[in-house]
Order: sequence, then C-alpha cells, then structure tokens
Amino acid sequence: MRPTQHLLCRYGGPPLQRREARTIVWPIPYGIISEAIRNNQRPIGLLRFLARVLPSPMTAGRVAGEARAATANVTAAMASDSYPIWWRGIEVPPPAEWTYMFEAFTADDTGDEWALAAAIFIAQTRRRTGLGPTFAELFTHLMPDSNGLPAPFPRKMEFIERRRAVAAFRGHVTIDWRRRGLISFDKGVTRSLRVGRAFRERSRLRQLARPAAAPRREKGMSDPATIKDGERGAADRRPSIER
Repeated sequence: MRPTQHLLCRYGGPPLQRREARTIVWPIPYGIISEAIRNNQRPIGLLRFLARVLPSPMTAGRVAGEARAATANVTAAMASDSYPIWWRGIEVPPPAEWTYMFEAFTADDTGDEWALAAAIFIAQTRRRTGLGPTFAELFTHLMPDSNGLPAPFPRKMEFIERRRAVAAFRGHVTIDWRRRGLISFDKGVTRSLRVGRAFRERSRLRQLARPAAAPRREKGMSDPATIKDGERGAADRRPSIER
C-alpha cells in the first residue's frame, strides 16, 4: 500500500482530497526509504549511505571552512592572473616601483638605453675577467642604490616568492634586451652573458667613424666596446714596465 493510500484509508476524505493527497511531496529520506522498500532493497544500507553523504553537525563547520578556503584560493588565483607575467604565482600585488622599472627597462623609448648600458658593462667585465657577469652583478650595476632591486619586497612575501619574483623580473628584462640584439646569454649557464650582434655592429661602425681609428689599430690598441667575448685587446697584453 502506498503512503498516500494509507493516509486516505486512515483519515478518509472525499475524492477531491484524495487527488490532492497524491501530490504530497515527501521528505527526501522518507522518499528514498519508501522507494527502496518497493524495490526490495534494505533501508539500513541507504541510511548508512545518507550518513556518509550528508554532513553531520560535527563536520558541518569543517566542510564550511574548506569551502571558504577553496573560494579564497580561487579568488587569489584569479587576482594573480591579472598581475604582470613576471609576478605570476604571488598572492600580494607587485609594488608600483617594480612595475615602473620594468616598463622603463623594456619600453620602446628607454629600453635601448638600458640595454646599451648593460652591454657595455658586460663587455668591460668580459675584457677584465674573461667571463660574463652574473645577472645579480648586472642589475646591481644598473641599480646600485637599491642593491639590484627596483624596490624592497612587500612584508607579506615569503622567501620562495621573493626568489621567484627576482628571477622572473630579471629574466624577462634580459629576454627583451636579447631580442634587441644588444646582449645574449645561454639559459641555465652561469656567467654566459655576452654582447649581442647589434651591439658589435654599432661598435664597429663607431670605430670606423672615428678619425683616429686607423692610428689606434696600427699601434695595436683596441676599443673596449669592439672586443669580442673572451678576447683581450693588445693593450692588455703589453708587458709591464719595470720600475
């Protein structure tokens, strides 16, 4: 006997009420149990299933906390995607000084000047030591007042996030300078910074345009900007004068 029929038999009523009683919506557990009884299933198994699925009062707070944490993580991830490419994966927003300095390093009107200054420092370092400078040495030379960083880190940043920000900032800046042809380097190789093809061409044209270029070449002296990577000029190979 159906539950609606049982109610009608117990309380009675006219046919109109009988038709309205058929539209009664039963609670979910009662409806599942009654459906299980019709299908010859054990209601105890369904009760255990509901106990596992439905949160209890003891676990409701934990489930709500996990939901709030997941929502916060999604919000932080969406905010991180709106940050510059060299600041991705960091929760706190980038300082304004970092954004301004990156634009100055890579802009069309100021990027060549910074890239040329970096190439000159690389050429001088290679002439002096035979190896290229590190990325830290290069940016410390370009920004000596702030120890190679555009600005101090935010206080909420962790150590791993700071290393990631520094590496991404310097990496994307040097990639832009390499596209301009003024510097070059090998990925993952220490002290592989060297001057680029465009810088060597500019140096060669500047050397030929000088009136005293021919006498300097006859004397065996060379311009530091025209020295190839790993090579030393004749002036560096001159024997020292004894006192």
